[in-house]
Amino acid sequence: MTREEKIVALLRQNGNMSANMLSVSVGITERQAQRILTKLKAEGEIIRHGANKNAYWKIIGIKIPNSVSEIKKVKQRLAF
Repeated sequence: MTREEKIVALLRQNGNMSANMLSVSVGITERQAQRILTKLKAEGEIIRHGANKNAYWKIIGIKIPNSVSEIKKVKQRLAF
């Protein structure tokens, strides 16, 4: 299981986890956890709701295609 998958699994269990809590749970630095969260947000996998003190992460689970080839793959999967 990759670090990203571990973080997504942890956020599914508890969306209120901070980057610090995630880093301790996964065994990486807090900065690495922040980078992974930023990457997951950019890919459309997660969304952060709320203000800093009462915010939580929501798993969307939909990756946003970044290239033409990825868009074609999505179209092929959706074709009936």
